[in-house]
Amino acid sequence: MCRQHWYTLCFSLTWALASGCVTKTTSVVEISSQRVQATTVLPRTKIIGVQADEPADLVVAPYVVMTSRVARPRAEMRVGPGSQFELLDDFLLKDAEVVILGQHGVWRKVLPIHDGPVAWVHNQALSRAKLNTHSIHLRSQRLPVVQVAHNTDKVWLYGKNSLASAQVSRGTMFRTLRLTDQGALVWLVETNSVVWLSRKDVL
Repeated sequence: MCRQHWYTLCFSLTWALASGCVTKTTSVVEISSQRVQATTVLPRTKIIGVQADEPADLVVAPYVVMTSRVARPRAEMRVGPGSQFELLDDFLLKDAEVVILGQHGVWRKVLPIHDGPVAWVHNQALSRAKLNTHSIHLRSQRLPVVQVAHNTDKVWLYGKNSLASAQVSRGTMFRTLRLTDQGALVWLVETNSVVWLSRKDVL
């Protein structure tokens, strides 16, 4: 290689690194591979539940999960939705932020965002629930699991409130971000998005 071509190659590489071209490409791929979108992106095959590698860390986009904060000096945590259930040794301190996974009467099933087990907390100890307005970092293994009770070919698209055709087999397991009387908001690993399954279709 002649000296002029060598200088040209060195200059090009130096410019690319200095301008952040190489770094930006890598970081965009890394973030998008773990970011849970605030929409539904179905797999190309329309078959939901195909096994895929599960990233350990998730970045949940805004307007996906319901959150709240502890409104009292401390909030007791129980293993079930009622005062008859055992108290956990852990408790939540004032202003601790939690993801609300479900509700039963006056009790909310919560996941502390930073650390702590999934537990039930009385709603009087928490502020009003609202959709997250900022990205939230979670460990995927901390999310509860639901199982599909029978074969279904209908799902609800998140963010569009419309039905779509998809194949979901009985026994398929999903990490869930929300569970209501009407449905389960589950995470699709393949597309890093969320979709509603009917409550009657999951256990």
